[in-house]
Amino acid sequence: MKIKNLMILLIMSSLLSCIQFKPEKMPLISLPILEEIVVCGKIMKERNWAYPRDIKTVFIKGKDKRIYCFLILKKIEDEHFLEWKWYDPEGKLYRSTERIKIGEKGVIYEKFIAWDGIILFREKKDGKWKIAIFLDNKFLDMIEFEIKENNN
Repeated sequence: MKIKNLMILLIMSSLLSCIQFKPEKMPLISLPILEEIVVCGKIMKERNWAYPRDIKTVFIKGKDKRIYCFLILKKIEDEHFLEWKWYDPEGKLYRSTERIKIGEKGVIYEKFIAWDGIILFREKKDGKWKIAIFLDNKFLDMIEFEIKENNN
């Protein structure tokens, strides 16, 4: 009899002590989507927009003057921050941009472009370089390019 009463008590207490979790309503803000990333030698500006030109992955000292990393992002909601980190062939950080604000609170952009660049001086190291792109302090993508000596 005691066991039966104890079982009934356990069942009743488990039925009465129900735990319920109520999810907190958080606004959904989607992250921008990286549509395109290229390395190029020129940026052409036209009618409040810009386009990458001379897209390539090999740059020649004495022939090429600049190297740009050009991005196209889609679905920018709210404000976000971009950052570029350029690494030389030895893996050493060559250049890091400040965090660059893109987007605005309460505004949605279907497309957004951004770029960063370096000047190609003769003292730049030959070899494969890497550019890492960060969005809101999180790794977004990486692209490689090569610098070569002009053998002409």
